[in-house]
Amino acid sequence: MTMNYQSALTAVLNLAQRYHYEKQHSHQVARLALMFFDQLKNNHNLDDYDRLLLEAGALLHDIGWYEGQKRHHKTAMSYILASDLPFERSDLIMLALIARYHRKSMPQENHDYYTDLNPNERRRLAFLAGMVRLADGLDRSHSNRIQTLSCKINDDSITVFCQSQLNPEEEFSTAENKSDLLSDAFNRTINFQAIPV
Repeated sequence: MTMNYQSALTAVLNLAQRYHYEKQHSHQVARLALMFFDQLKNNHNLDDYDRLLLEAGALLHDIGWYEGQKRHHKTAMSYILASDLPFERSDLIMLALIARYHRKSMPQENHDYYTDLNPNERRRLAFLAGMVRLADGLDRSHSNRIQTLSCKINDDSITVFCQSQLNPEEEFSTAENKSDLLSDAFNRTINFQAIPV
């Protein structure tokens, strides 16, 4: 689908603002998720439109906090599905599922909307939601500790090198716990290493 990037992003940000999103955290998660996308593009083979969905999903992942912390990932999914964002219905579902799987359980066969995805769509979702899930973990403290990251990929692992002026131990611990979806998508373990700024 051809879409004007800027108009789509404006609509996404308008929706985020409607639900009083945490701007600093959401933009940090989007920034880190896009770094993952760009660093690993030779291995996931997704396109620029998928990159837009990734950015949109990252910006909207926490809008469910509007109704409180409990089940906010599912609330975010509901808000996105009910929105007037300028995406085809299939892409709106993908976007909603990216937000839905940024925390808690992995995708399961009996989950609403996931059950209707074909194998290729499930693969796309695993990469996109997995990147948002991991980026969210790397901003666990909501303090933008990770300034930049780079990835080294080999046959059985991905090492994520993170630059941070502050101790990223809390971020690394959370990211390791949230690496499951992306690890499965790439069929590689994911580990983290701090490097000097």
